[in-house]
Amino acid sequence: MGKVQENEFLVGVLKELDFFSSDTSVENDFPEIVFTKNPPQNLRPKHYIALEFASGLDADAIYFKYYDDNRDSVAQVYFYDNQNFKYDKNKIAEIHRNVYSSSQVPLIAIIDKNSITLFDARIPIDVEDQNTITNEKCIIEKPYSLENELSVLSKYFNAKKLNSGDFWESKEASLHFKNNTSAYEELVNSLSLIRRNFHRVFQNFDNFKDNPKDAKDFADEILFKCILIKYLEENGLEDAQEFYKKSGLPNSLNNILEANQLNNLLDKLDFHFNGNVFFIENERKNLLNELDLSSLALCLEGKFGSDTNIYLWEMYSFKHIPIELISNFYEEFIPKDKENSGTVYTPSHLVNLLIDECLPLSNKDEDLQYNVKLADVSCGSGIFITTAFKRLVQRWRVKNRNEKTGKLATPTLKIVKKILAENIFGVDLHPTSVKLTKFSLQLALCQLVPNKELWTWNEDKVFKDLQNINIHNKDFFDFLIENKSFHNSLDLIIGNPPFQSLKEDKKIKEYSTITKKLKENINFEFSVKIPDNQLALMFLEASSLLLKNKGELCFIQKSTSLLYNSGAKEFRNSLFNQFYVYQIIDFTLLKNDLFKSKSRELLDENQKPVLDSKGKPKKSKNTSVESCAVFYKKEIIEEYNTNHIVSRLLKNTKDGLSFEFDFYDFYDIPKEVVLNDNTIWRCNLLGGNRLNHLIKKLNRKTHRQTNLEDYLYNHLRIEKERYGVGFQLASKKENADFITDKRILLGANFNFKNITFTNYSKEQKFHRTRKSILYEYPLINIKTNIEKNRILIINQEEDTAFNETIIGISLPSSQKELLNKLYNTLIKNDKVNILNTISTCSQFFLGSSTPIQKQDIDNWTIPLDGDEINLSFSEKIVMNDVLDYIYPSWYEGQKAVINKQESSYNDLLAFADIFNQSFNSIYKKDSKEQVLKKIYNGKTFYALEFQYGENIEFEGIIDNEVDINDLIINEFSTNSIIKRVMRIYRPNSIFLIKPKNLRYWLKSIALRDADDIFDDMIKNGY
Repeated sequence: MGKVQENEFLVGVLKELDFFSSDTSVENDFPEIVFTKNPPQNLRPKHYIALEFASGLDADAIYFKYYDDNRDSVAQVYFYDNQNFKYDKNKIAEIHRNVYSSSQVPLIAIIDKNSITLFDARIPIDVEDQNTITNEKCIIEKPYSLENELSVLSKYFNAKKLNSGDFWESKEASLHFKNNTSAYEELVNSLSLIRRNFHRVFQNFDNFKDNPKDAKDFADEILFKCILIKYLEENGLEDAQEFYKKSGLPNSLNNILEANQLNNLLDKLDFHFNGNVFFIENERKNLLNELDLSSLALCLEGKFGSDTNIYLWEMYSFKHIPIELISNFYEEFIPKDKENSGTVYTPSHLVNLLIDECLPLSNKDEDLQYNVKLADVSCGSGIFITTAFKRLVQRWRVKNRNEKTGKLATPTLKIVKKILAENIFGVDLHPTSVKLTKFSLQLALCQLVPNKELWTWNEDKVFKDLQNINIHNKDFFDFLIENKSFHNSLDLIIGNPPFQSLKEDKKIKEYSTITKKLKENINFEFSVKIPDNQLALMFLEASSLLLKNKGELCFIQKSTSLLYNSGAKEFRNSLFNQFYVYQIIDFTLLKNDLFKSKSRELLDENQKPVLDSKGKPKKSKNTSVESCAVFYKKEIIEEYNTNHIVSRLLKNTKDGLSFEFDFYDFYDIPKEVVLNDNTIWRCNLLGGNRLNHLIKKLNRKTHRQTNLEDYLYNHLRIEKERYGVGFQLASKKENADFITDKRILLGANFNFKNITFTNYSKEQKFHRTRKSILYEYPLINIKTNIEKNRILIINQEEDTAFNETIIGISLPSSQKELLNKLYNTLIKNDKVNILNTISTCSQFFLGSSTPIQKQDIDNWTIPLDGDEINLSFSEKIVMNDVLDYIYPSWYEGQKAVINKQESSYNDLLAFADIFNQSFNSIYKKDSKEQVLKKIYNGKTFYALEFQYGENIEFEGIIDNEVDINDLIINEFSTNSIIKRVMRIYRPNSIFLIKPKNLRYWLKSIALRDADDIFDDMIKNGY
């Protein structure tokens, strides 16, 4: 790696923010700062690709974030050197607009001789008047003086804070970098508004009045073509203008639209590009001459915003927008009907993560293979295969780069077309999806080759044969049957199949119809019955038919169907036995944030609104999806481990900045455990192996403990009618007419003297009616939801009616004392049973059903002596941390105490105490033991030094005198990635170095650290 060589001014400022070591001559294989005008040689491929983007946006330097989980670096900040004030306010705003449009980095920093200013690049610019634009509202706090305030800025904006991710969660940054202000959102909203207006114009034509669907299809077709032209034009304006001039047309698409000459332009383009990309049927051409396309011109010029205001300056630039944004039109372009109710668009940052996993880009030979035959068999808008197509071209560019300069090769149109035609395949049932996918691939092709070559290409028509790109408008299972030549042919399948439970009733037999035709036509049978007839799981298994031996698959799946549904065990076991399932990235905790979908009107097959019983348009629900990404290879391996990675609800992930995974989010699960252990997946969401062992202990029947159901029926021998769910009300309208005492709805006391429960049933006012003995005193009521880590348990003093949200336990009056004993036992052990519930209940926190089912309460642990359940010291630590910290973080996210709060001195001492107790339980010998020797308080990390020996005393905290680099200089070279969590072993001492957030210093984490260190020591013979 070359030495840092750049202007002293910029380097000097960045040094103050810790982006450089004190010695700039040190070679660095992991440079955090790379200069665009003078990059060092032998950078990684992703560095060069990022440098190309940054150079096109006039950035002087890029900050790269590195990950310690084997992911490659990601550009996060652009720095601009303005020491000579070459950028005025308008130019800075223009730079901001372009970076905002590109969606490449969330933050830009402008540095002049006096100050440094940070801008949120996810907020669009404003128009002040007819002549000026501004990005003042995008400033994070205020410009910082280099002379007096740089030290203030460096406390929260520095390399260490960015590397650890703490910057994005800091107080100063917490109100910025929102997903809903990004260029993706603004572009989608504005184009969606134009599209709806466009639809209305088309539907007013006599030709379309009886067929609104045709009107919308034609409107979409015109919009597709204009976006493609606009993209081509802005990336090669001079060449485009020359083409227009030769064709006798105005000098830009906008002027062509305003002059109503779109027809003529499309004819010229169709002849030049061919492939039917710009072709329009003759009967529709005349309609274009009658249309007013001025609003479309405004939109494509960036002057028509999503709030319907006319902007006097471009809000964004088509030259810089990423082509992946086309996928964000998915919800708009695909009508929400029953046929595709399981469909949601996949966010681009998730697609990028999965593409990086399946098609990594590095200097390794295997990561530069570009002849990879791949498909998405439910391609939707095509975001997966479009991104994969770009990655294959990137691999070609790296493989053929200039070895001396490192500059990436420039592919010709012929090479790019060859990669697209021979390696990219897709299938989708919906015709609009197929159009979107082809359009996305065509846009990608235009981005990947020099624009001049597109306008001047004479060897052949540019898009010849690309109208017949290998994207099939087929039902996936019909495709399997009709295209046997595709079987065993693909290297990779990647995508997001629809989450939908197929019907199976007397009138509709969707599931059995599919299984029958697969069996009859290609002799394929699912290994076991698919749980809940889940379509996504059918895709997961059947797609293997298309894979070569050892070919790979990556599918997003509904995690509740695959991992957390108790009825999925047989299918899950079959999957892990048939294939090598080497990794699962679990996004369950992001269920309300990862897949976002606005409520839309539902449309019927004629594109008319679906009405409810009151005649009002029905709307789709906001999307809440529990998901995971499953990776498998098509090979059978008897023994292997699966890497289960849990994605937490942190700001970076929630707002689409990046996926942050900590050391403690990785769980290695042996196949034997997967096959035999149903609770391991949920326990990993909450803490891992120690919790799972505790849950097994709680659910084990012994002579000292049993479960509640067994206790009631086999020990107390009560009638089954005395234990169960309350009545379920039939409907709100009937309730209002029938129940005069509304206290009954709240589970309040109710007089039973004049009530006959059989009358309730005859009048059909209630479902699941019970015999009156369920509601008779002595009675315990248990509410079926958890509030603030507690479950409400009431010992009722009289007969009480209650509804289906409450479980009742009623005993004969002669057993009142036994019931009181049971009540006291439940109260004593409520925390244990809450822990058991959230660790095992398949629906708790997931799905939309009642949080706790009666069968979950059946499994509550009851000590037969009526006392507290006997837990060890470490088990209590695990339980308390789960209930007090980890479980609340499921819904509080970055606001949770463990994510927001820095560990205190007492937290560190408590952590050290538990860590030492655990360690010394194995290794204490005579008078030798391990103790805490020092606490180092670094800028962004704490480091705890433990020493093993005799008579060692705690030396206290070394405060603000040391950086982490000083501690690790002898263990790691300065060109190593600084990991979030590090363990350093020296003779008779151990260093634990971690960020300051409380989540790294919980007592239960001390136990896990000790377990991991035991494993390390055993491997090394201690």
